[in-house]
Amino acid sequence: MAREKGFISALVHHGVKLTPMHVVTVGLRNEKTQTNIKLAEETVGDFLKKSNDFPDVFIAENTDYAVGAFNAIKAFGLSVPHDIALAAMGDLPEARVLEIPLTVFDTPIEGMGFRAASELLKLIDERKVCSTDITVHLHGKLVVRESCPPRQQSQVVV
Repeated sequence: MAREKGFISALVHHGVKLTPMHVVTVGLRNEKTQTNIKLAEETVGDFLKKSNDFPDVFIAENTDYAVGAFNAIKAFGLSVPHDIALAAMGDLPEARVLEIPLTVFDTPIEGMGFRAASELLKLIDERKVCSTDITVHLHGKLVVRESCPPRQQSQVVV
């Protein structure tokens, strides 16, 4: 939820106009056998069936959701990236081997783990209880692949 809020704040800050219809929420899995990929595929498929105006891009919270969105877009008879572009957070190996390689924002997962452990050990050494959030800024990078061609003005769905 914090990632979504931060992402939406950044879009608004940069002048992207969003309405509630621009945010498609993939809910919780309803059974143990349902995968995140299948859940995202169903959610995006339902969105496409109900929509009269398709977005220029779907931006998924993770690679599994992006794979599900890709499957739904394709099943609906649309093409990534020609009809709808697709991007995700995190550069997992699956992002590179999709039928259309996925554009991602690569987050420094190893750096996050290192900083989290360092902060925790510091609190333990100082025998302190942390009663406030600790904010750490780490830099990621945008990895542009075939799923997101350059566009002029886009309608974004998060």
